Amino acid sequence: KQLAEIEALKSREIDLSDIPEELDWSDAVRSRFSKRHLPVDEEVFAWLQKDGLAPEVRLNELLHKLMESEG
Repeated sequence: KQLAEIEALKSREIDLSDIPEELDWSDAVRSRFSKRHLPVDEEVFAWLQKDGLAPEVRLNELLHKLMESEG
């Protein structure tokens, strides 16, 4: 039962205040993201890059908005 309740939570509802923020990103692995890995048209890929954002950041933001609007 507890696992189902946890899985039902939206990420913004989870209290992370007792977890220290990770400030050392020296071991982080950068994602390799390009239009070759994302099956979108050239126009869509260019649009995702507008405003200087990395396309994966913009795509993630848009998908979150869509997800939240659908409930």
